Amino acid sequence: MRTTNAWMGSLVCAVLLAGCASQRGGAQGLERAAPAAPSNPRHDAAAGDVVVARFASGAINARELEARAAGPLLAPRQRVFEVQSAILEGMIFDRLVAETAAALGLSPDEYLQREVEAGLSPPSEEQVARVLAQFRGQLPADDAQARSQVVAFLSDRERERRLDALKERLFERYGVELFLEPPRFFPPLRPFDPVRGADKPTVTIVEFSDFQCPYCRRAASTVDELLARYPHVLQLVFKQFPGEVHPQARDAAAASLCAAAQGQFWAAHHLLFERQEEFEHSGLPDLVAELGLEAEPFAACLADPATQAAIDADLEDAATLGLDGTPRFLVNGRLVEGAQPLEAFVALVEDELRRSRQQPAGAVSAPPATRP
Repeated sequence: MRTTNAWMGSLVCAVLLAGCASQRGGAQGLERAAPAAPSNPRHDAAAGDVVVARFASGAINARELEARAAGPLLAPRQRVFEVQSAILEGMIFDRLVAETAAALGLSPDEYLQREVEAGLSPPSEEQVARVLAQFRGQLPADDAQARSQVVAFLSDRERERRLDALKERLFERYGVELFLEPPRFFPPLRPFDPVRGADKPTVTIVEFSDFQCPYCRRAASTVDELLARYPHVLQLVFKQFPGEVHPQARDAAAASLCAAAQGQFWAAHHLLFERQEEFEHSGLPDLVAELGLEAEPFAACLADPATQAAIDADLEDAATLGLDGTPRFLVNGRLVEGAQPLEAFVALVEDELRRSRQQPAGAVSAPPATRP
C-alpha cells in the first residue's frame, strides 16, 4: 500500500508542480496568450478519433477498428472480465473477512477456521464410491491412492461450497454492489429470427445453434427450463449456425425456417432435436406430416433462395462474432460458450436483473426482438 501511495504522491506532486509552473509563467506576463496546443497528426478531426493507420488514399481510425474487431474480441474480453471479477470479489471478501473478524476479536484465519473449517465433515462412503466408479479410469491404479485423491477432491469441493456460502452472506450483510461492466455485443435481430418468451424482456438471450449438434440438443432443454423459470422477463432469439461437420445440419435449419413460415418453428425445433440422430433430407415428408404442415408451401419454401439467404445471414452474424462452435449464447450481449448447466444461466440472468435495477429509469438492457 505504501508503494501505491508513494506513486500516487509523486503523480500528484508532478501535476501540482506543472500547475504551479504554469501559474508562475502567467504571473510574470499576463498579457501573453497561452500557447496553442500542438497539432496531432494522428487525430482525425472529422471522425473525432485517433488514426491508427494511414495510407496514400486515406486512413483508418480507432472507432472503425473497434467496430470491426468488437465481435472477434468479445470472447477474449469476456475472459478478461471474468478474471477481473474474480479478483475484485476476492479483494472484497478478504476485506470483509478481516473487518468481521476484527469486530469479533479474531484474526481472519481464526474467523475462517470457525466459519468454514470447523463445519467440514469427511465425505461419506457413498460419495467416495460414486466418484471412484465414475472416474476410475482417470485415477491411479493403486486403490489407496485413488481413494485418497477422491477424498481430497470431495473435501476441497465442500470447503469451496462453504466459502462461497460465507461470501454470499457477507456480501449481503455489507450491501456489496459490483459495477464492473462486462463486455457486450448485440448482433442484428432479423425479422426471420424466431422469438419466444416475454414480449417486453429485461433479459434477451440470442442463441446460435445447430440442430445436428449433440451439445445444442442438451442446451435446448436447459433453455426451456430457463424460460419456464423467467416467463415475464426473459426472451429467446434463435439464430441458425449449422456446422460444416454435420452434413444434415443445413437441411435441418432450412426445414425449421420453412416450418416457421407456417407458424410452427418451435414445434419443429423440438422435434428436430428429439430426432437428431435419425434426421435426413429424405425424411422431410414425415416431418411435414407430423407437424401438420402444408406440403406444397413447405416444398416451395425449401426451394426458395431466400431461405438459404436467411441461413447465410445468421452465419454471417456468427462469423462477425468470431464464433467457432455451438452452442453459443449472448445474454444481453454477454457471451456464453457451450452447453452450460442451468445454474450458470440462472446466475447470469440474476446478475442482469440486478444490473437492470441499478440502471436509471428508462435505460434499456438489450433491444427486444421483433416477433416474426
